[in-house]
Amino acid sequence: MGADALERVLVGIDTSKASEVLGRYMIDLASTYDFELVFTYVVDESIVEHVAGGYDPNKLISELVEAARGMLENLVAEAEKRGARARYRIYDTPADPASALLLIAEEEGATEIAVAHKGHKLLKIIPLGSTTLSLISHTTKPVLVLKPEAVEGEIRISEAVGPKKLFSRVLVAVDNNITSDMVEYLRDLLAKVKEGVEEVYVVHVIEPGESEAEAKRVVDRVVQELSNAARSVSSILLEGHKPYKDILAAASQLGATLLVVGRRVWKRTVFGVLLGSTTKKIIESAEIPVLVYPLLAKEE
Repeated sequence: MGADALERVLVGIDTSKASEVLGRYMIDLASTYDFELVFTYVVDESIVEHVAGGYDPNKLISELVEAARGMLENLVAEAEKRGARARYRIYDTPADPASALLLIAEEEGATEIAVAHKGHKLLKIIPLGSTTLSLISHTTKPVLVLKPEAVEGEIRISEAVGPKKLFSRVLVAVDNNITSDMVEYLRDLLAKVKEGVEEVYVVHVIEPGESEAEAKRVVDRVVQELSNAARSVSSILLEGHKPYKDILAAASQLGATLLVVGRRVWKRTVFGVLLGSTTKKIIESAEIPVLVYPLLAKEE
């Protein structure tokens, strides 16, 4: 994949309040950094398949589409008022949402996909949603996962990571599997949002048996390659046994506003793919937005 960043973002939308919050957040982000939005709704086949007996599935599909169209038209109108480029697509044939979103993202030439994932204050125990998991596991595009939360009865995304603050303190978690594509993409991304960037931290967790010298070499290379794309880029080496906990702790201590991780697929099975546990746990547990970049799959 190329290094283009923030050119055209496909935003997965359903008719939930969390999706509406996601849509408005992305409008603010697009008006700030000048990229195109493609709001996309997919009729979820699981909803149609479980329709009660005697109810016309076609009527249900029509109702779902009309409800979605109303939200999508409002989002596009709001985007246009804000000077952001936006349009919408509706996939009205019942389908698996993740598969349909992946197909449309390819058709549209999207540079990223944005989705909402419930945050800690919305649910105490959060399984990684099947649509989000499938998207991250299969796409060749970066996925931005945002975390709407319920605060005082209102669903919103924390002001601490608002659109103008999203890229202010970026923590990039790397290991020996980082690819030149990911570094090139990050360089392009940071260059495009440079005015909004205060600090970039490149973090490597040294696991038992791993060479500290090799870890330092990897981190230093990434820091050097990103140095011209941001005002301040620093390296951090940590020792630990549970990388996801160490990464999340570092993000909290540093006041990070965006966490960037690579996506590794450790194994392909007859049921699909298994997402690397560190990435999965970071997405589930992070209290800030997570940008997941697809690395080359590893077979086992």
